[in-house]
Amino acid sequence: MNIRKIYSIGISILLGMLLLTQYTNCSTSPELEQALREASDGGEVRIVDDYNPNPIAFVQSNLELDESQETTEVFGFCQRDQYDKLLYWAVYDAQNDQLMAEGESLCERGGFKISLQDVVRLDCESHHEVYVETEVGDHHDRMGVYRVCAN
Repeated sequence: MNIRKIYSIGISILLGMLLLTQYTNCSTSPELEQALREASDGGEVRIVDDYNPNPIAFVQSNLELDESQETTEVFGFCQRDQYDKLLYWAVYDAQNDQLMAEGESLCERGGFKISLQDVVRLDCESHHEVYVETEVGDHHDRMGVYRVCAN
């Protein structure tokens, strides 16, 4: 009697699994098929990279520096067509249009980094700008830099 119960339970489980497989759908969804059809009909399929219309852009539009801060790093984004290309940057005193520092940065892995040394030279009363442009000079971006002083 024990063997009959085990046998009948085993058969019931197998039949149940067989019935459940009848309702399994392994085909693609209609929404996916529609999206693929639209993409092949001239629709544009994009990934997140290069979605930004600006080939280069700073991460933030303004940067506040502490009075005691001597160095800082400024970061930005660059598109795939700028990879491994040089970007030229400069720091200006915006009120006097005076060049304070300049250099080069490399676009790597979708971003660039500018290391600013000796920022204690930047006057607390003045508005400064960091300017970056592509190697060819066809694209650029600006970021305001302010030193916050106690007096």
